[in-house]
Amino acid sequence: MHALTALSKIGKVDVFGAVARNNESLNQNNKYEISQKYRFVFAFENDLYPGYVTEKAPEAWATGAVPLYWGMDPAGYLNQRSLINLSAFNSLEDFAARVKEVNNSQKLWEKYASEPFLQKTPNLKLVIKTIRNNLKPLL
Repeated sequence: MHALTALSKIGKVDVFGAVARNNESLNQNNKYEISQKYRFVFAFENDLYPGYVTEKAPEAWATGAVPLYWGMDPAGYLNQRSLINLSAFNSLEDFAARVKEVNNSQKLWEKYASEPFLQKTPNLKLVIKTIRNNLKPLL
């Protein structure tokens, strides 16, 4: 909510979903359609924990928007040049200033938006091994 407040000082910020306490119901299809109309999409993780990376940033990026991210990817899967990561800034004000700078420069925005999202291909072997280990007691 602090990030929403800081960015609202730059310009209008539309918010959908439960965090906004609005009644507009969004399913995945119209979330994607609506997000395509924006230059930026919030993609904040629910917790700032090393390696906790969910669908939020990839979904935002897939719409053509620049993800406004808050997360930690120590494994280096996410291309930090394809998003604006609050955790990389010293303050919320510095983050908001960067978003404003990118928003005011079509060339700079296009630089972010044209970057590939992933820096390396995820290795699913560890995920599969973890799932199998967790299922063993249930079998």
